[in-house]
Amino acid sequence: METNRITSTAEADTSELLKGALQDLENLAKQHINLFKTEIKQDMARAKEGLVFFTVAVGFLLPGGVMLGLMLAHLLTALAPNLPLWGAYGIVFVLMAAAGGVVVYLGLQKLKEVAPPADKTLEEIKEDAKWLSKQS
Repeated sequence: METNRITSTAEADTSELLKGALQDLENLAKQHINLFKTEIKQDMARAKEGLVFFTVAVGFLLPGGVMLGLMLAHLLTALAPNLPLWGAYGIVFVLMAAAGGVVVYLGLQKLKEVAPPADKTLEEIKEDAKWLSKQS
């Protein structure tokens, strides 16, 4: 009889340990999900702030760029009286389009360097997976 009682106590302890481990794992998963949500919210808030400034800047720069292009075209015709105005506009357009293309290329290169969202969460999940694999 005593052996049966010890066996059933050991089985109960094992089942309690297993239940506790599963509960801890569930809590850990919930914490990672909450961390992921928080990181996404923070990233979106920062992106929104940057977008507001970018939009305001475009509002100021666009008319300024148009005026600069007109000024440069008229300056070219003043410096080269034989150059027709439409030719000066064409030259200015090509130069400004080339500069814009370079800026777009550099911007795309910078976008490729952007880290994926919630990289802290992914890092912690990898660490937890390594820890769990060492435990078993």
